[in-house]
Amino acid sequence: MEQSESIPVKTAFSVTMKALERLSKTGSLTERVAIQRALATLRTSLPRAEKEQLESDSAKTIPSLQLASGIVEPQSNERQALKSWGADLIERRKAAGLSRSSLAERAGLSESTLRNVETGRRAPTRTTIMHLQSVAELRIDPTPIGDQIADRRRLTHDFAPNCWLTPEYDALKLHNDMTMLLNGRGGHIEQTYLYLDPSSAAIWCSIAEQEDYTVSRMLMPLDAVAERIAERSGSAGLDVIGLGCGDGKDEVRLTQCLLERHRNRNLRLYLLDISQPLLCTAYRHAAEALADRTKVSVYAIQGNFHNLQRYKTLLHSPERAHRRRVVCLFGNTFANLQNEILFVRNSLIGFAAGDFLLFSVGETLAPANDPEEIMRKDRLLAGQSASTMSAGRALQDRMFCDMLRRYIPGLKSTQIKPVLDFAACPVRGSYAADIRANVKMTDGENKRFSIAYLKRYDQALLDAAASPQYPATVVAVGSDRTEIAGLARAEDADIPTFVVDPSVYSDRAQWDAELAVAIAAHNPDWVVSAGFMRILGPEVLAQFPNRIVNTHPALLPSFPGAHAVADALAYGVTVTGCTVHLVRAELDDGPILVQGLVPVLADDSEATLAARVLELSPDVKAGSGARGAGTGRGICSFCRG
Repeated sequence: MEQSESIPVKTAFSVTMKALERLSKTGSLTERVAIQRALATLRTSLPRAEKEQLESDSAKTIPSLQLASGIVEPQSNERQALKSWGADLIERRKAAGLSRSSLAERAGLSESTLRNVETGRRAPTRTTIMHLQSVAELRIDPTPIGDQIADRRRLTHDFAPNCWLTPEYDALKLHNDMTMLLNGRGGHIEQTYLYLDPSSAAIWCSIAEQEDYTVSRMLMPLDAVAERIAERSGSAGLDVIGLGCGDGKDEVRLTQCLLERHRNRNLRLYLLDISQPLLCTAYRHAAEALADRTKVSVYAIQGNFHNLQRYKTLLHSPERAHRRRVVCLFGNTFANLQNEILFVRNSLIGFAAGDFLLFSVGETLAPANDPEEIMRKDRLLAGQSASTMSAGRALQDRMFCDMLRRYIPGLKSTQIKPVLDFAACPVRGSYAADIRANVKMTDGENKRFSIAYLKRYDQALLDAAASPQYPATVVAVGSDRTEIAGLARAEDADIPTFVVDPSVYSDRAQWDAELAVAIAAHNPDWVVSAGFMRILGPEVLAQFPNRIVNTHPALLPSFPGAHAVADALAYGVTVTGCTVHLVRAELDDGPILVQGLVPVLADDSEATLAARVLELSPDVKAGSGARGAGTGRGICSFCRG
């Protein structure tokens, strides 16, 4: 786009805009978006430039147009820069002893793409550069996140990159910790480390582009999920929060689905990832895909989602109470957690009732109590020979092995093997494929690492998550005495428990006050008394007015009190049942929410009748819209949702 020494402003603009319009129909998505924005800038600038020309006696000149995009430059300079970059790549490739075809295979690129880059015929995209960075022998330094964002900032004068590092985030320490761990004797590698390494992150991007991965992504019914969220959130603003967002494509698609249902809704998309290269990729994709949406703000946070309390902007607060948060754990993020239950309990405590938690999981392919069947049906565990191994699996092995080779000096060879592991999965009825690496060293020493978990969950988890009849979550289980089955069940599920024993207090009023404090500490929306054989006092009732639900083994108002089943038998009724009601100060009094009927049989004893009433109780509680943790004696559960 070389200029004559003096060109009228309007003519220069006209010629430039026609050239840009032609360019906007070719090239990569990034280039097309940038050119479109440059065109918009020029259209805005033309009237101002014409005015300046009229105010001048002579036509102004434009020596060489430098557009806001930072992409369109004089062709001669651009061609020279591309040839220089390609020549440098050829030199690096030859120094590494790689042919063009072998480099293309190593980097996961087509040979034609590599040829075009080396000859300077085409500019390398950022994705292509990331692929090349994955080949360590080329020694191509990764671009810092600041430079990546700076490129985006030049697209328009008003583009604001909303990207920041977490307070106390120390990337160097993380890399040092990773190096120390890999050079130890072995053990479990925190999966975060896989994505800290730029080359491993680039390989993951290649995995995400494989057909089987992209197909599984598109099968996620994000349009239906968006419909449900839109129905339940009303007109509230939404904060979509992608934890471990990777390339951000799922979070962006969900945001687009939400916008289709409420075009005027104010949305914020927060992308959080510990990996610098992945976060750059996600942020760039979001900025491009949502560029024409004026009601969306995109933010990128580099940090660890296990420490969500650091990110006050993401959490519920009084000033943000009018907004709803949609927390997303897509891909294998949820299944990669070492302890899913503890994560939900400890890390998601800063969110509120009315917020949404979305996560994708893999369903079990065989019963969790049948290891042989699992090994037959789960392709990952069954293994594949090198000749039949899928491209995605081969890349996955590379991601693990290449990282080990880069950070373990003296490594001779390594082998990746998925192993069936039940102990790694605290969710009952589920199992994990533990990805293990057997490392042989040149000095003869062997090391074993557990690199990652890929977990499968049974249908119970999926049903509970999907069922609209069970919108509550148990946040704690309390009792008036120790060593009962209900507390043990809660502890097995990693649900917080507590005991407020009345025998250790001087009077009932003091016990009631302490019980109110213990319950309030868990901030429940509802308190469900299920077999709790003590009357709740005024302190508890005042703390949770009209929010305490009780289950009673009779059809109230008939047979209140502790001996309802025996009283019904003694009275000779032919029908009894179960009642769920709101608690008032009076014994077994308050508005009835739902009741269920149980026939009294001629040969019934107190034990047999009580068993049938207890069997009905969970269904009755489900019908009330409240969900408890069980009906064992001495249990009070506290629910949110």
